[in-house]
Amino acid sequence: MATDKITAAEAEVKEEVKEAAAAAEEAVQAEETPVRVSSKRAKKTARREAKAARKAANKIEEKKSRPNNLLIGLMIFGVVVGMFAFVLGYNYFSKPATIAKYIEKNGGEEAFGNMQIDEYTTADVTADGNSMNITFTAKADDEDTAAQIKEYYSGDSGTEMLEYYAEQMLTGIKPRTRAFSADVKAVFNLNGEEINSVEMTYKEAKDKMEEAQKEAEEAAEDADADADADADEAEESGE
Repeated sequence: MATDKITAAEAEVKEEVKEAAAAAEEAVQAEETPVRVSSKRAKKTARREAKAARKAANKIEEKKSRPNNLLIGLMIFGVVVGMFAFVLGYNYFSKPATIAKYIEKNGGEEAFGNMQIDEYTTADVTADGNSMNITFTAKADDEDTAAQIKEYYSGDSGTEMLEYYAEQMLTGIKPRTRAFSADVKAVFNLNGEEINSVEMTYKEAKDKMEEAQKEAEEAAEDADADADADADEAEESGE
């Protein structure tokens, strides 16, 4: 009987111990679970931050190792501008310094002197620095012929002719030199007597040429318009 009581008491104690152990284990697990979850989250966050840090570091290294695009663009632009400036400089400094030098370099008196204009008139082109001189010399032994030449070249038509030659010569030669400014004087002499003369600067000569070109273009447009109108009128008449 006593043995049975002892055995029952031991069994009861063991059961209580077992239940206590189970409760303790449950308590431990309940306490550990939040810690484990928190630890996983911390590790995940740490890995994400580490990945972001590595990415940022790589970008910094790429920027350091890769030349700046703006700098490359500026370098290329500088090279192009330098080449362009070199070509312009070479072309500019290869030109004669003055109109006088240009005439000398391109045949001088032989090329620019005694140029036949018409049956009675020759022309000589010379220059003093960048001041061009065009001298027209007419010779006529016949009094009537001389009178006709004088009447023409001393009038508006003669003045326009002198201006035309002056414009053409100055605007044709000056850009081929390094001259910053230039001027021209054209004189017409008949049998040793000055009949007429004109003077103009390079700017004035250029403006006159541009005006004459504009007038010629307008005249050509008017002629085309008249031709089209005549063609339309002829077509309508044919119908």
